[in-house]
Amino acid sequence: MAMSAGSGRARIILDLEWVRVVESWAFERREATLVEEVQLFDGPMLGNFDELVPATGNLKLRRSRAVTDYLARFGRFAGLTFNSPSQHNAGKHLRPGKRLEEMVAATTGGAAALFLHDHSADELRSAFWMWIDFAFGLNTEASFAKPDEENFAMEGAGPFWRSFLTANSSRFALKSMAAIGASEGEATDCVCFDVSFGARTVHAFPVTERKALAINPPGFPLLGVEFGRQ
Repeated sequence: MAMSAGSGRARIILDLEWVRVVESWAFERREATLVEEVQLFDGPMLGNFDELVPATGNLKLRRSRAVTDYLARFGRFAGLTFNSPSQHNAGKHLRPGKRLEEMVAATTGGAAALFLHDHSADELRSAFWMWIDFAFGLNTEASFAKPDEENFAMEGAGPFWRSFLTANSSRFALKSMAAIGASEGEATDCVCFDVSFGARTVHAFPVTERKALAINPPGFPLLGVEFGRQ
């Protein structure tokens, strides 16, 4: 998935999603138990040979179907392309050398939003996965107990999460730790990530805080993320 190196909890989301998919193909409770113990933690079934062998054999028969299901859902995050501001649309969101005050003036009247810096693809990818981590990385004990989307519903994020797994495109907004650029004639520290799963691209651009709050679902927090160079 080429996640940022620090997104440990985002990796847990991948594990939980795999467990959910495999469990959906499990015919017996011992199969589901085995999947949870192997993927999430060491458990008593791993030492029970009489239970382990038949459960493993049954799961192997259905592994290809589980992989197909997994790749159709969370697998859509693999191979996303992140373009730096200078790479996206001939530098639409970048005016090198301009001060923030000049950017504020340049973005009035519907002009394109502008970044202060030409953030690299790696910086954008890191911020993207940190946000996924913060938004959907749940308490591990609660997640292990029932690894499916209902966990996210406890945080009011279930529908938002499902949009990333099923929609052709999805977007979210985050808050940087410092000024990131200008949008609509205002200095701003907010960024929108517009994800096109069909085109396999992620387009990032500054937005006002007002716009950021409107992009995220009602009541969903505007999470702060360390974004690129500060």
